[in-house]
Amino acid sequence: MAVASHPWLAVYLCGAVVVTVVALAFAAWSRKDDAAAARLAGAPALLAGALWPVVAVGFVQWLLIHLLTKALEPPRLHRAALIHYGSRQVATAHSRVDAA
Repeated sequence: MAVASHPWLAVYLCGAVVVTVVALAFAAWSRKDDAAAARLAGAPALLAGALWPVVAVGFVQWLLIHLLTKALEPPRLHRAALIHYGSRQVATAHSRVDAA
């Protein structure tokens, strides 16, 4: 069973190596002061490397949820920017205009 005859296996193994190296580098970067804790990051990095398709799908799902949330939330008005004229609200140049 050669890797060349199974291109999906080559893609999976390359992805596993890349994710493992990135996870180890991130662990070393984020725990500069604690060398013992950085050494313990090997097992989670190997697990992330082995399960990188699950990690990738989870990241894509998180990104889609974030973008959908941003697209659906209404624009925010800054109350400090509103000037009240009777029953109408006239906004300054930096905010939306709402007329009653």
